[in-house]
Amino acid sequence: MYYKDIQHLKEAQFQRLVGVKRPVFDQMVAVVTTHVASHRKHPSRGRPTRLSIADQVLIMLMYYREYRTFFHVGVSYGLSETHYRRVNTNSI
Repeated sequence: MYYKDIQHLKEAQFQRLVGVKRPVFDQMVAVVTTHVASHRKHPSRGRPTRLSIADQVLIMLMYYREYRTFFHVGVSYGLSETHYRRVNTNSI
């Protein structure tokens, strides 16, 4: 499930699913966005990511909340295990 799929949820449902309140989630996305923008060596180079930063934060929170395996997360999001490991450890 992607962030766009859960944006319509009410506050209580969002917190129940993700584990944090929506304002906290938005702050997390803002921090990661700032970090990525300031630490990217060559912003115009490389392949663009398939997942938005909000999706990456959502994956991280679901991984920690549910203790899903990298294989399970990869299948859910159409990524390989190694790609998810790299996303989970490098950008967040």
